[in-house]
Amino acid sequence: MKKVSIIVPVYNVERYIEKCLETLVNQTIDDYEIIVVNDGSPDGSQKIIDGFVSRYPQLITAYIKSNGGLGDARNYGIERANGEYIGFGSMKECLNVCIIWPKERMTIL
Repeated sequence: MKKVSIIVPVYNVERYIEKCLETLVNQTIDDYEIIVVNDGSPDGSQKIIDGFVSRYPQLITAYIKSNGGLGDARNYGIERANGEYIGFGSMKECLNVCIIWPKERMTIL
């Protein structure tokens, strides 16, 4: 089990995603995973995600789902998270703030 799972919902964030994923893969903690959930984004985000997954296959797992909104994408990631703690990445803020919760306290709505 990983210590931290960082869930990154993606929808029309092609402008931000590369910088944010670059920030995440360069963290100083060792025991974490990045779960990227493409929520049916119609822009070029998936191409960038695929590039990061191919460069960091042990760190990043990516999923594509039909659009359901931010909460749905987060819940999708929580269901697939292996971490003891869950964090949510925000694309537009490029992770200036990341809230981390114990997984057992997460509720799927």
